[in-house]
Amino acid sequence: MHSEYTAYKFDVIIGLGCPAHRDGTVSPLLRARVEKAVELYRKNYAPYLLFTGSAVYNHVVEAEAMKKLAIELGVPETAIHVETLARNTRQNAQFCAKILSEKRWRSAVIVTSPYHLRRAHLHFVKYNFELVSVPSDYPKEISLLHKIVYNLWETWQILKISLKNLNPKPQFAKN
Repeated sequence: MHSEYTAYKFDVIIGLGCPAHRDGTVSPLLRARVEKAVELYRKNYAPYLLFTGSAVYNHVVEAEAMKKLAIELGVPETAIHVETLARNTRQNAQFCAKILSEKRWRSAVIVTSPYHLRRAHLHFVKYNFELVSVPSDYPKEISLLHKIVYNLWETWQILKISLKNLNPKPQFAKN
C-alpha cells in the first residue's frame, strides 16, 4: 500500500489510549480511536502509527491492545510503534514528544475521542512540532448522557489546566 514514493502529509499518526476491557478486548471508545488512526494511515496521512497508553485502569496495556487491533485491521506491524508508559494525557504528550524527537519526526496527527481532543491538543502543542488533531467517531454504544458527562469532565480538566497556567501566586515587591 505505501511505497517510498508516497507523499505523506505528516511523519506519524498518534492514537491516544483509553481503557480496554479486562479481558484484553478494546472498548468501543478505544476501537473508534484505532479505526480513525487506521483510516488516516490508509489515506497516506503518515507512514507510521504510534499508539500511547499504559495499563491504567486494569492489567491491559492500552497501546498494545491498540496495536493488536490495528494489525487485525491490516496495518503491517512494521508501521506501528507503541509508547507504553503514559498514564494520562499529559504523559501521552510528553512521552510521544520524546519519541518524535528521537526519530526526528517533526509532524504528527493526534487522534482521540471528540470530547478529549481539545485537552489533548493543549498538552501536545507545547512540544513544538507540526500538529493536527482529528477526532474519532463516537461509537454507537455511547449514549447522549455519556457524551454529556464526558464533555463536562473534559471542560473541568481544561479549566484546571487554564487556572494552573495563570500562575495565581502573588508577586510581592521587595522593600
